[in-house]
Amino acid sequence: MKYIPNVLSIFRIFASLSLPVLARITQPAAFVVLYLLSGLSDVLDGYIARRFHVESDLGGKLDGLADILLFLCAFVSVVFLMGFLKDSLAENIKLLATIGAGIAFKVFSSVLTYVRFKQWNGIHTYTFKALGTALFFALPVCVLMQEINYWLIFGASVAIALASIEETIILCTSKTYNINHKGILVEKWLARRKPS
Repeated sequence: MKYIPNVLSIFRIFASLSLPVLARITQPAAFVVLYLLSGLSDVLDGYIARRFHVESDLGGKLDGLADILLFLCAFVSVVFLMGFLKDSLAENIKLLATIGAGIAFKVFSSVLTYVRFKQWNGIHTYTFKALGTALFFALPVCVLMQEINYWLIFGASVAIALASIEETIILCTSKTYNINHKGILVEKWLARRKPS
């Protein structure tokens, strides 16, 4: 049981690297199946590690790397390889600038995490978990519909920016690194619910 979470993360790394190949040979159904299995491995590796108390530094690093690769490979596959870019240069610039802005906020909070706490992992706030779930299921819808909806991308990019701003505030105000910080609003709400 000890090695299963790491094996699942390694599976996700290789599955993520296979996504552009499937996108290039235009296999949307196979792409969606492999993508969903990768997401399932992400849920399972964390659950098994916590449930059976087999969390490790290596496991955290593998999980973080696998998450980044899944996002990047899926993004490159859908935007560039599946031909979803628009015919208009102005529309493409608007789409890519919107995505780039959301990613820039996340990169900034990741660099700040490393500068302050020497960790490359992000903080698993409820905001990021909710956002990740929404984005995760939005992507296969785009693939199966063979179209990227600009407003879906715009909403996702704004959500990434807001979640990254929350993460940055947590990083700037925390004395220690807590990967499982629930988030500013959630922690305030939980504090109010505690009996005096």
